[in-house]
Amino acid sequence: MVSDARQNSLKVGGMKDDLALQSTPDGGTMVREVSGERRVPLSMVQKTMAKRMLQSAREIPQFSVSRDLDADQLGARRARINEEIDDEKRVSVTALLIWLTARALGKHPRMNSRFDEDAAIQYEQVNMAVAMDTPYGLVAPVIHGADALSVVDTAWALWDLASRSMENRLSFHAFADATFPTPI
Repeated sequence: MVSDARQNSLKVGGMKDDLALQSTPDGGTMVREVSGERRVPLSMVQKTMAKRMLQSAREIPQFSVSRDLDADQLGARRARINEEIDDEKRVSVTALLIWLTARALGKHPRMNSRFDEDAAIQYEQVNMAVAMDTPYGLVAPVIHGADALSVVDTAWALWDLASRSMENRLSFHAFADATFPTPI
């Protein structure tokens, strides 16, 4: 339960602010913001780790590691999905990987977050940015709410973004609010 002093600290000009305090399982306090984000305070160890990771990202050259994997099961699953749907909305390997990633992020919300000095900001929904090469340059439009989509809806959203990208018809909204990049 939030103390009266904490509740009163939320009052601004006699009106309650649009924030709601909630207790976390470990007894800490989490501020839930109206914007669809949660501000989760970090422990001292987590703060130190976050600061060092951010420092590392700024000061140390980044690199990627790639690995060949056996994707036979992925291909078989894709084939089963495509047997059950219309030819118009066939699921690509990229769409399947985006859908699987979004589901994993929904189950592990700490991976769908960012650091903000002393807290981890966890997003309530998964918004997948997808890199696409177009005649107009590289773009990364966003599949909003990807964690709530079916695999077919993910494929359709990807197809729609790709089509509009190739025709240079993406609005500002198509690039807004990405929570996770997909360099597929």
